[in-house]
Amino acid sequence: MKNISVQKFKGKLGIAVSGGIDSMTMLYCYIKAGQKDFIVINIEHGIRGETSLRDTDFVRKFCEENNCEFQTFSVNVNESKGQGESIETCARRLRYEVFDRLIKTHVVDAIALAHHADDNAETILMHLFRGSGLRGLIGITSSENYIRPLLKYSRDEITKFAVKNNIEHIEDETNSDTSYTRNYVRYTLMPLIKERYPAFLNSLTKISTSAKEADEYLVKEAIQPTRTNHGYVIYNVFGQPEVLQKYSIMLAIKKMGHQQDFETRHIESILSLAKKPSNTSIDIPFGLVVTKHWKDLIFTKQGTEFFKECPFDLNMVYTFKGVSYSFVEANNIEMGSSLDFDKIPEDAVIRERLPGDTFKRVNGRTKSLSNFLTDLKLSKPIKDELLVLASGKKIYAILGVDTADDAKITDDTNKIIHIVKKRVGGKNE
Repeated sequence: MKNISVQKFKGKLGIAVSGGIDSMTMLYCYIKAGQKDFIVINIEHGIRGETSLRDTDFVRKFCEENNCEFQTFSVNVNESKGQGESIETCARRLRYEVFDRLIKTHVVDAIALAHHADDNAETILMHLFRGSGLRGLIGITSSENYIRPLLKYSRDEITKFAVKNNIEHIEDETNSDTSYTRNYVRYTLMPLIKERYPAFLNSLTKISTSAKEADEYLVKEAIQPTRTNHGYVIYNVFGQPEVLQKYSIMLAIKKMGHQQDFETRHIESILSLAKKPSNTSIDIPFGLVVTKHWKDLIFTKQGTEFFKECPFDLNMVYTFKGVSYSFVEANNIEMGSSLDFDKIPEDAVIRERLPGDTFKRVNGRTKSLSNFLTDLKLSKPIKDELLVLASGKKIYAILGVDTADDAKITDDTNKIIHIVKKRVGGKNE
């Protein structure tokens, strides 16, 4: 029987313990290794009612008896589950939100998780079934903040070690429920595969290593997303080989705070924008919007903020989507931001742009506002944050962009006002 061991961690370690055989074995090994600076972290998901609370109590009691620092956190999967999100995915997301918060607030330096070789194999299979690309073959890996000391051991090896060392644990009754995808893979598919191919776990480990090497190279070659006021943009992505397009897209999705559970079909739907007109947008999972802007791709969150129309007031500051607009009296003319105050109608309002709006720039010709903005080649996210000074359908100013011929400065102008645009917390633009 193979001995199970872990290396002591230099720093404050959070050890994630559910009470199951894997995490209790990991905790046992850290105690035996002499790990002193650690906290046992338990997440109660609110799924299994009293039995879930029982598991937490089991871990708490063990920690009290063994003088281990203990913290438990309760999350509610049923209330937090997003549209189209599985219970498994939601539970994982909520767990990592807790873990990430503990790391960012320096409660711990890293989290130890009890994933093992079988978990890794199951993960790779599930990625393949969902249509994952090369990255899905990597499976589970350790990182700077998340260490997985049992990853080289199989479930069978951990079980035998736990039995030999009388490691107490609790069985989660939902582990045998094959309506959960992972349990179906674990208890139905994996035994059949191992029976036919005994070296299956070792083979997947080799594939995982090769995939990781290729993935690291492609990440370096891909276009790195650039941070914007709206999210992220990938410049000239459609001028690259398709494999680098895909990797650039995955990097942008990761920058937006997501990566888990994005499938090849989602990447393909984004790539389909290459044949669409500029400023075409598509919605992808987790509330993300991708917009094609010529050869670029812009990644933003689905907007829920709306600007309530209000009367124009020289003394007001108007704020929308992280941008503020104010009006100041001036003695000079600034192209695109100067107005003749007396030419602005009394019924003028500040609002978002609407269908049917018209605009005539200084010494220009009247166009629909939509066509004017298209001529400027503004991206959709930029257009969506615009406010206008309007009377009816006539636009007197596109705030922060241009002013209209109907409000231009002439020799008869008595009062010049400037439009001042400022990013909230930033400088004037």
